[in-house]
Amino acid sequence: MFRVQFKRHSPLEAWTTYGSYGSEATAINAAISKKNAGAIMVKVINKKKETIYVG
Repeated sequence: MFRVQFKRHSPLEAWTTYGSYGSEATAINAAISKKNAGAIMVKVINKKKETIYVG
């Protein structure tokens, strides 16, 4: 399981969860989509809470 999180307005705000996905590629695509929609920061983490992608 991979979780997508984002920050909307400020790097100082808490991470908000966007969704959970079964594959790494799907999660990264969702993160890129959220970033293109206006989020200032996005990340993908795995179930071990390791960061896989930051954008």
